[in-house]
Amino acid sequence: MGVEPRDAMRSLKGCLEVRSGRGGGGVVPLLLVAFVLAGWCGVAASSTHLKEVEASLDASSLDASSLTPSLHELNACNVFAAGQEPPDPNNMPVVGNGYAATLLASNATFINGVYSGLKGSTPSHRARIPSTLLVNLTNIPLTAVALDVERATYTRRYENGEHVSARQVIYAHRVHRSLMVMELHTSNDGGSPSTLQLSWAYPYSAAGNRSSNGPSLDIHFEEVPTGNPSLVATAGPIVQTETPSSSQVQVGVCTTSVPSSISLAPGERRSMFFLTTFSTSLEEEDPAASAIALHDRFSRSSPTALRLSHVAAWRRLWRSGIEVRGNVTVAQSVNSSLYEIISSVRDDWPFGISPGGIATNAYNGHVFWDMETWIYPSFMLLHPILAHQFLDYRLERIPAAQQKASLHALNGTMFPWESAFTGVECTPWDGGKNTEGELELHIVADIAIAAFQFYRATGDRTWLINNGSKLLFGAAEFWSSRVELNSTSGLYSILSVQPPDESAGCVNNSVYTNAAVATALFMAAETKSILNDTHNPEWASLDEERWIEIASNMYIPFDEATMLHPEYDGYNGENINQADVALLQYPLQYPMSKTVATNDLSYYEEKTRKNGYFTGTLVEWPCMSHYCF
Repeated sequence: MGVEPRDAMRSLKGCLEVRSGRGGGGVVPLLLVAFVLAGWCGVAASSTHLKEVEASLDASSLDASSLTPSLHELNACNVFAAGQEPPDPNNMPVVGNGYAATLLASNATFINGVYSGLKGSTPSHRARIPSTLLVNLTNIPLTAVALDVERATYTRRYENGEHVSARQVIYAHRVHRSLMVMELHTSNDGGSPSTLQLSWAYPYSAAGNRSSNGPSLDIHFEEVPTGNPSLVATAGPIVQTETPSSSQVQVGVCTTSVPSSISLAPGERRSMFFLTTFSTSLEEEDPAASAIALHDRFSRSSPTALRLSHVAAWRRLWRSGIEVRGNVTVAQSVNSSLYEIISSVRDDWPFGISPGGIATNAYNGHVFWDMETWIYPSFMLLHPILAHQFLDYRLERIPAAQQKASLHALNGTMFPWESAFTGVECTPWDGGKNTEGELELHIVADIAIAAFQFYRATGDRTWLINNGSKLLFGAAEFWSSRVELNSTSGLYSILSVQPPDESAGCVNNSVYTNAAVATALFMAAETKSILNDTHNPEWASLDEERWIEIASNMYIPFDEATMLHPEYDGYNGENINQADVALLQYPLQYPMSKTVATNDLSYYEEKTRKNGYFTGTLVEWPCMSHYCF
């Protein structure tokens, strides 16, 4: 079923329902960031929405039969199946749990928060751990594959047509964050013996094949003795720290060795379980010993119990979701998007999320405004506890943001455009070609707006006092020191910035930046008013009246003749690279008439390059739902 993006977004009105694990629900406009699994088709099913899970669901309510659903149980909206894997390995699915993740068939596993490289020079990037999951059967055909996003498992099916079969199941355990599991279930229903040949590409095993999975260039791994010939353990520090004074993170890995062959007697069925455990110096003093101890612990657990607890945890997460009735294509996009995001975050590991998730080194694994602006708003409504860690990530890096502001002779917090481990600016310098780190400052307002959204959604006054206020007040103080008053017009300008449409370069009065700053300043002032009965000596010098004065008199570029917003001062109809002015409507919901809203969207849709990012079409329905419905 093919649906054009514009038609797909418009078709959501009246058929998109938010299901909240806290009991909330209803039709809302959401910007859907679709990580579509290209080349995959859904298995036919009798329904087009996720199965409801009872609130009392836990591991004890499941049994082993629920781990491998029969064909008629598969749901087209949450199981993606095909006869073979996509030819482009970049289209393989992700397996992750918010701590560790891998793009299946790739040679890399990444732990969120573990980077190697010097700031923007090298630059700092996700530190590659060679994947332990590059295991394939070589003398029996692969006949089917399936990603089950509800159970968060990936399955390969092998059959030779001669009564010999194998089923490989891979998952990153949702409860035990340090654990990845590969199950291999084999059977020989024939009358003669059979031997299955396995290929394992792992550079730190004598049996491993290094041709497609070489040693890490980011971590100085050395083998660690385990006293067990069936285990392979490695550990070592990252090659280069992000700053000269930042921690040289250590990583430990322990994995079950994979045999080169499996012999099956006639009628024999055999199941084997291969575990990989990870540990770092971010949580343990001795990561090598910790990884080995974790492996020993999980090896003593029942394999069925391990998968049951994993499936139960994911089913609890799916209590909150988005149900799309009547459009399987959109439902698949929504569910795969949520699966991708949930696979990259967890509430006990606050290291943020990059535009490429944590399973790849896309964008060097850096955290951008995408986290607060594109991923956070809708995700917060569904999973506020998980979304909370996005803000925790920023809170822990306030000292670095304060230092950056001070270096620019400004007040408050100046968050970096690209952030990694320490919170210093990590935008690749590239000989000065990349100016975003110095000029794309709207991220400071974006973070403050996200903080206030969290308070509005949860009503958590304690969090606002202890945490949210730091993000809001820090942003307000920064912008109070960064704006410039135009003595002629009496309005405040923001000069020399880079807008969301980065192709514009350095401009004056980016309409999105100015509007976002005004919004953030009003939110900061409202926060101060909400907390006016809270005594905090650090707030004594804050001037919320100035924040209101700046926000109320912020210059917002507008053309009275065309009744639309120019992207910035001096904008003259140039093509743009991504949505910019459209963002005034969603997510900012900046006040304007229906006529102006329509003009902005229509005009910039035509101006957006066809290969640009987040084009106007993708934000059109959320925008118009706010202004027109």
